[in-house]
Amino acid sequence: MAVATDQKEQKKLGSITYVDPDQSGQPITVRGITFAPNQAVNVDELFTEDEAESFKKDLANNSHFRVEGGPDHRKILEARQKHQEEAERKRAEAAEKAQQQSQRQQPPPDWKGPQEAHLETDRGSSKRR
Repeated sequence: MAVATDQKEQKKLGSITYVDPDQSGQPITVRGITFAPNQAVNVDELFTEDEAESFKKDLANNSHFRVEGGPDHRKILEARQKHQEEAERKRAEAAEKAQQQSQRQQPPPDWKGPQEAHLETDRGSSKRR
């Protein structure tokens, strides 16, 4: 158990960087700190040690932030983007297929319909008694 605790103590989280996932270029403010896109901020200078570690742990779990020593969210974001692209491609294919089917179901513009109705009104009901 002592080894696991030592490893946790050694893995200190460092500076925080806002990733700007929507590429807006706009800074955001969290807990009174303004984060410019792709610029690291050292929160150790702004909070007590415990507050800074808590803040870094919170943001390390947020995919919009990259925390030095924290998890790498790029793979998750890349997988999400790939999934969204695939879903959009499938929606486009489905819409195109539906449009093709609706065009096939419509009669040609010069079609006037059946000239005579060929319906049987009596289907042998007199034979049943």
